[in-house]
Amino acid sequence: RATTFSLLKAITAKKVMLPEVYDMVTRVGEHMVQSQQPPVRQLCSQVFLQFLLDYPLGTRRLTQHLDFLTRNLGYEHSSGREAVLDLLLMLM
Repeated sequence: RATTFSLLKAITAKKVMLPEVYDMVTRVGEHMVQSQQPPVRQLCSQVFLQFLLDYPLGTRRLTQHLDFLTRNLGYEHSSGREAVLDLLLMLM
């Protein structure tokens, strides 16, 4: 798991501009919300945040990510809702 997230962080830090990276971040966001393991949620949040802050996002793509976050404020498990809230706080 640590190796996977190290690789994801390296990819986003290098700002690799491939469609697959944008798709990968969507999956990372899903894991951030759905994982029941706090370290996984935290690592996913870090990757997701780095992507949102550092990658060029068109209006449509940014809106999709923000809609995803706001939709998941109502996620069934409190751990997922907290992960979203923590990410939104870091964005501010």
